[in-house]
Amino acid sequence: MCLTTLLYCLLKKMQKFFFNITTNEQEGLYSLYLHKCPGPKPQSSDKFSFNLDIEITEKNPKSFLSAGEIPLPKLYISMALFFFLSGTIWIHILRKRRNEVFKIHWLMAALPFTKSLSLVFHAIDYHYISSQGYPIEGWAVVYYITHLLKGALLFITIALIGTGWAFIKHILSDKDKKIFMIVIPLQVLANVAYIIIESTEEGTTEYALWKDSLFLVDLLCCGAILFPVVW
Repeated sequence: MCLTTLLYCLLKKMQKFFFNITTNEQEGLYSLYLHKCPGPKPQSSDKFSFNLDIEITEKNPKSFLSAGEIPLPKLYISMALFFFLSGTIWIHILRKRRNEVFKIHWLMAALPFTKSLSLVFHAIDYHYISSQGYPIEGWAVVYYITHLLKGALLFITIALIGTGWAFIKHILSDKDKKIFMIVIPLQVLANVAYIIIESTEEGTTEYALWKDSLFLVDLLCCGAILFPVVW
């Protein structure tokens, strides 16, 4: 359900209003629009200049997160434990079968631990948003760094598997090196776009631009890592 709250008149003095959602039927997406009240003789060429300062506080009964985001901290912690357990089991298997293990297997073992660490920092970031209403910059930066490392490591591992490194050959050819020169910068750009999307309001122009850029760069990364397979 999408409801719209209209503020029709902009007065010179400060105005305050409150809107409480008390029933399930009132839950939904709300928008705030500012309109100029037409005078007795409205003219299309009439211009109206004003300065506006808005302070909005949105809070659920026990959290500053939206209803759909409240379970996220616990979910991220649970998934972090799952990935950590998966990585531990994978390392145990590698240690038992040392004769059949290649270097790429150890690189694959680093993936679940990096993902687990990223989810832990993401959960901590959401916890502070839930309790205080705003993120702690330090935890957010650490999460973005681990998220970038996880994404880069994932695409590097997939590209190495596609080139046959450690299975068929132990040295990358010049063509393979060119693939990595394309994939790694694209993955860094994709993570930068993701960080900007996470820290930008959805209604801004930059949000739509970086969202489209993220989709395009991810598509290019997928094509680049599949290229060695069909080359």
